[in-house]
Amino acid sequence: MEVAESTKSIVLNAVDLQLHSATVTSAGKELKSTKIEVDEEKQTATLEFENELKVATNATTLDIQFTGELNDKMAGFYRSSYIDKKTGEKKWLATTQMGIRSLAIAN
Repeated sequence: MEVAESTKSIVLNAVDLQLHSATVTSAGKELKSTKIEVDEEKQTATLEFENELKVATNATTLDIQFTGELNDKMAGFYRSSYIDKKTGEKKWLATTQMGIRSLAIAN
């Protein structure tokens, strides 16, 4: 992600998700979130950090550990489908509106 100005917090869209932890890595340094606050009404989550995230272009990653019900509501953490052009088969995928660097799905 790009950090346009120094900040101690990140606000994300989040619907029907439980965010457990967040870590930002930039310039070889890791910052773990000190607080995660979810606003159900605004459908946002605010990740707070003890130290400032410094301005960085394409040199910062955000890893979030979260759980959520894989739903069909087209919001939050949801499933979607597509048709495989080679086989004509309908295939399923898990997605979210949040940018995610890595995702592990447990059954």
